[in-house]
Amino acid sequence: AAPQMIVTAMPSGRLKVTWNKVSGVSGYRLFYSSASGTQKQTTLSSSKKSTYITGLTRGVVYTVGLQSFITANGQNGYSTASVQQIATSTSKPKITSAKSTGKGKIKITWKKVSNATAYMVYRKTAGSSKWVRVKTTKSTSFTNTGLKSGKKYTYKVISYKQSGVKRSFSKYSTGKTVKAK
Repeated sequence: AAPQMIVTAMPSGRLKVTWNKVSGVSGYRLFYSSASGTQKQTTLSSSKKSTYITGLTRGVVYTVGLQSFITANGQNGYSTASVQQIATSTSKPKITSAKSTGKGKIKITWKKVSNATAYMVYRKTAGSSKWVRVKTTKSTSFTNTGLKSGKKYTYKVISYKQSGVKRSFSKYSTGKTVKAK
């Protein structure tokens, strides 16, 4: 029987593969490739239910497949493959500038992240522990307006790669705190 597989993009850039254990099999064959790369494969023991795929390019869509197999008379008989397409997460953005550019205005600029589809900007107001998403953008800067003069605001940016309806997120950037003019 084909194992039921779930592939998760980790913020570290790895892919986590988990599956239901199929009884009576000799092991599993895991294979993966990007559109531009050659297919790689590995054999896993029958006792395994999860593994990580490492050494991948960030923000790239990979096709991951898993089959169970039974070895008899020195030959492997394979099940149909459980296959999933998923993008690896993008790198963590780095905020290069965060300053108040006018009354109630703060501008945040960050470095372009390779293969990122877009970015999300989050803000926290001084005295609050709640992060609020204030912008989703393909740009590498954002000007936040209508802020309270003299109040401090902290910003974080996250990048992601879109693949179909799924988004694979980076880790959050280091926060930058700015006082609004």
